[in-house]
Amino acid sequence: MAKGGNAVENPIIGRARNHFRALARVIEVPEWGDDEQALAVHVSPVTMNEKKMLAKKAENDEFGTVIDTIIMKSADEAGDPLFSKEDKHALMHGVDPDVVLRVFNEIMHTPTLEEAAGN
Repeated sequence: MAKGGNAVENPIIGRARNHFRALARVIEVPEWGDDEQALAVHVSPVTMNEKKMLAKKAENDEFGTVIDTIIMKSADEAGDPLFSKEDKHALMHGVDPDVVLRVFNEIMHTPTLEEAAGN
């Protein structure tokens, strides 16, 4: 323990967290963009806790969980959510399911460091 009762973080945990943060990426979705450019969906990596929560939800509603994942993980460049719970019905019933599944699969894919760096 450091002075004042503050625990000193294990240096391996710090490196592991830095690696995890480096996995954030942008998914280009041309079908959801405007006439000039694809929609850029900023995605932070899925944590173990999020995977646990999504797996539990998927037991009852696999496709609803796909939409929940997109709502939970999709953000704009500033980090603000692109979708809300109110968008779930539209995403389930009025959007190309192939695009939805592609975005979901890209969110759930854990890139290598080279992929995350754009190499």
